[in-house]
Amino acid sequence: MSKKKLEILLIEADEAEYLAIRELVHNIPGDKYRLAWVSSFEEGQSVIESNVFDAYLMNYQMGQEDGIKLLGKVSGKPIGGPVILLTGKNDLDLDLRAMETGVADFLVKDNLTSDLLDRTIRYAIRQKNMIRALQRKERQLSDAQALANIGHWEWNLETDRIEWSEQHYRIFDMEPSEKTVTYEEFIERVHPDDRERLNGEWRALIKDRDYLEVEYRALLQDGTCKEIFALIRTERDREGKALTIRGTSQDITDRKRNEEALMINREALDQSTQPVAFADLYGQLTYVNQAFLHLWGYERKEELLGQSNSILAKDPEEMERIMQILRDEGHCAGESEAVKKNGDLLQLYFDASLVKNVRGEPILTRVSMIDLTQLKSHERELEREKAIAQQYLDMAGSMIVVIDQNETVSLINQVGCKILGCPEEEILGKNWFDQFIPESKRSTVRSVFRELMEADSPNVEHFENEIVDRNGVKRLISWYNRTLKDKNGRMVGTISSGVDITEQRRNEEQIRKYSDGLEKKVAERTQQLRESEQNLKKALEKEKELNVLKSRFVSMASHEFRTPLTSVLASADLIDMHLQRGNTDKYIKYVNRIKSSVKNLNSILNDFLSLEKLESGKVHFNPEPTDLGNFAREVLEEVNLITAKNQVVNLCQNGEKEALLDRHLVRNVLMNLLSNAIKYSPEGEDVDLSLKNDQKKLIIEVKDRGIGIPEEEHEMMFSRFFRANNVNNIKGTGLGLTIVKRYLEIMNGDIHFKSKVGEGTTFVVEIPQA
Repeated sequence: MSKKKLEILLIEADEAEYLAIRELVHNIPGDKYRLAWVSSFEEGQSVIESNVFDAYLMNYQMGQEDGIKLLGKVSGKPIGGPVILLTGKNDLDLDLRAMETGVADFLVKDNLTSDLLDRTIRYAIRQKNMIRALQRKERQLSDAQALANIGHWEWNLETDRIEWSEQHYRIFDMEPSEKTVTYEEFIERVHPDDRERLNGEWRALIKDRDYLEVEYRALLQDGTCKEIFALIRTERDREGKALTIRGTSQDITDRKRNEEALMINREALDQSTQPVAFADLYGQLTYVNQAFLHLWGYERKEELLGQSNSILAKDPEEMERIMQILRDEGHCAGESEAVKKNGDLLQLYFDASLVKNVRGEPILTRVSMIDLTQLKSHERELEREKAIAQQYLDMAGSMIVVIDQNETVSLINQVGCKILGCPEEEILGKNWFDQFIPESKRSTVRSVFRELMEADSPNVEHFENEIVDRNGVKRLISWYNRTLKDKNGRMVGTISSGVDITEQRRNEEQIRKYSDGLEKKVAERTQQLRESEQNLKKALEKEKELNVLKSRFVSMASHEFRTPLTSVLASADLIDMHLQRGNTDKYIKYVNRIKSSVKNLNSILNDFLSLEKLESGKVHFNPEPTDLGNFAREVLEEVNLITAKNQVVNLCQNGEKEALLDRHLVRNVLMNLLSNAIKYSPEGEDVDLSLKNDQKKLIIEVKDRGIGIPEEEHEMMFSRFFRANNVNNIKGTGLGLTIVKRYLEIMNGDIHFKSKVGEGTTFVVEIPQA
């Protein structure tokens, strides 16, 4: 079922302005308004007086007339909806004049948006409804006081101002007046015989008493008297000084007469509107009138007669205390809570006394009462409003902000204005989150507000968040929040007290950073100690490794250097001997042996030089496009010089013919692997060289059918100076594979192998091409 649209009337002489307003209304989400338009002052007056619209939008300028004048003409007549004045400029004096004539709000057309118009209309209608509800409650309170013949008053001792309710004026047969009543004027209304006693009671109240029940006679203007019963309370400050005296006055003239008539004719009591009951001296009910039955919700007197009056009390023990006071003192009055037949609570004022026979002996107890339930409800409402106001005062030393359910600011104190750097008029009515919360924090802070608004109980919530002033400066605020409810218990907003803790947090952050710095330094020193310990361990490991390398080097050098040198020396001696004997044909054999030994020594030195260049970073990677076939054949030409008898190196090439290579580095890798394959293979066994280029990587395989590598020594094959234990007297330094692996690391390549003793070894080299 669709929701009924709100009827809005625009009073505007300019059609263009009407079209602009209509467009704004059309753009309001929800399609909740229907806009009507009149263009003249006279028609606007007629329509307003018809009282058929929910709200009125009125232009200030109406030709020769203006909107305020129009509103003045209908002033005093009932207008159903609120009036919102539209003007072309921001004018504070105009705003004040408009508010004095009953305008609900004041909008500048140049600043008008659909959202602002929507919120203003909704707020104005809600405000109008709240005012009506409050007026209705005030009328109900006035009616209740009139029915109970009770008036209330308040005396502010600091200003000496006494305010009476309308019913209080009526009790004293006076017309309600805006003029306040002084104490002197009041005491003149008291019967002369009661003035001195009442003055004494007042002095005691002001000095040290907090509560008073008193009866006195009021002297009316026509010379007649009224019997008045007054309940009075005193409010004091913390030092005990009396600030305010409040009270109620009840005209008990009729009640006095009824009490006298009760002794004559009980039947007359049944016609009384005041609840009355009689009981024996121990509380057993002997009589109740119809008003009493009606108040407690009973239908027949028989339901109560003979019963103990304790069944009517919320607290039976309290009823017993009242009866005891009656028996001891003869009179008791005050407020109490009772229970109706259906279980509902009643709040009552009761007046009980003893009824005596002609001999002055007490025979019965009489009680009359006034239903204060509705009056107490109004008092609680007033107390609630007073409590809210008191909260404002209690938090006056901090920033105070009241935000309604629409997220707009409805109250802010001067401390808050100072922190935000804005006057109050620039803050009120603004969306708190959109205007004063940093954009990055709005979602979080808004969700906290919504949680508070949806909470079941108004518990105080504390949290911290940043706000931003008119200059864009962020301030950190520590908040204490309380939810606000209306009389029906519905959430209507929050009241928040905030303290600027920006400097405090800045100082705390500096202290934290200093603390973190100290902790960091301690951590760094600890880490340095740990690193020193690790470095010592690494140095120890290096020392151990160096000792192993030294041992290997000494073993290698003693063999690889001593053997060729011994061969050179022996060959030189043999040449010398044969030359002395004249055998020149045999010394050529020994010269070749010397050349071979020197060549072997040169190879060893080349290995050492290559390793030294690698260790010192003097070897660089310089790839270039290379024809793989030509390059392989050049390498094989050199390798064929060192092959054994009947030994051949077979070449197989697949894939792309051209590769990106560092010719020098790859040549050294191939020479090393091929020379090893030849050296560790027996005569007559071929060596296979395979080249495969798939554009992503070049794969080189060198396969021999030689002595193989023991499996337990596979992991050590790339260590410096390491040689397998099955090489016997085959020459070598143990550096070749180390140098090959380092060359491949420079080229981002890799090498691995598979080998089995007696079946040969296959080395696989992979060099990236991409």
